[in-house]
Amino acid sequence: MTIKLNIAEQFSPVPLGRYRSDGETSGEVFRDKYLFPQVSDAIAQGDVLEVNLHGLEMLSSSFCEEAFGGLVRVKGLAVKDLEQTLRFVPSPSHFDPYIENIWAYIRDAGKK
Repeated sequence: MTIKLNIAEQFSPVPLGRYRSDGETSGEVFRDKYLFPQVSDAIAQGDVLEVNLHGLEMLSSSFCEEAFGGLVRVKGLAVKDLEQTLRFVPSPSHFDPYIENIWAYIRDAGKK
């Protein structure tokens, strides 16, 4: 089964900041309230979590590192489980290079 998560529609079209203290659209808030519960359920069920970037007005590296790298660094998920579970839907925008960066954040977090 595929679980779908559209950041812009289900969280914010302007995700910004790293920590909860940066606001309710931070990477930490997104990871803890949206991403981690869905990805951990997908891992447990053997499903795919499809993360869609369509509709985003902006995307910052600090948001991406905290949200996605934090799955490994903070939440303790295994890189190999994320590689098997996470899929990204590219958007027709300039945010697509962030997908490569997100994977780098995840893998870097696994090395620490």
